[in-house]
Amino acid sequence: MGGTIDVDSEVGKGTTFWFEIPFVPHCKPSGCSTLDKNGVDHEGDDIEGLRILVAEDNKVNQKVVVNMLKRLKHVPTVVENGDLAVKEIVSKRNDYDLVLMDVQMPVLDGIDATKEIRCQGYLECDLPIVGLTASIQTFDWNQIGMNDCIKKPVRILDLKRGLAKHFI
Repeated sequence: MGGTIDVDSEVGKGTTFWFEIPFVPHCKPSGCSTLDKNGVDHEGDDIEGLRILVAEDNKVNQKVVVNMLKRLKHVPTVVENGDLAVKEIVSKRNDYDLVLMDVQMPVLDGIDATKEIRCQGYLECDLPIVGLTASIQTFDWNQIGMNDCIKKPVRILDLKRGLAKHFI
């Protein structure tokens, strides 16, 4: 990644550790519109090729989300429950850019799966987890460990905007 880490140590004086990490902020000025002259929203259009784990138990929802992700030029992988999501993340360290996590699933629900993934050391800034829910119940997504939530039924524009929040 182009960073450096170093140490200086002198007997009787102490030790100094330091590191440098290159970082280029990627943000757009606030108030800038992503709408073109025809009113079409282009937010997230330049984002593609994300490796996204989709944890969803409903086969129809799986197909809908996977087809949308493919239309947006991303690379989805599907698992059927939270337990499989945790195993997939842990076994394939750093293979995913983002997780779309259904909140209510059998075996291990999305909330507990997210907590387990966070306990494995995947921080919110390293691996965004975006909840998928049809529930009208409100959650404190940050307290759960999720970065955000997309309501079901998922619409492609909501999905595109949800991804853009984490990669623009």
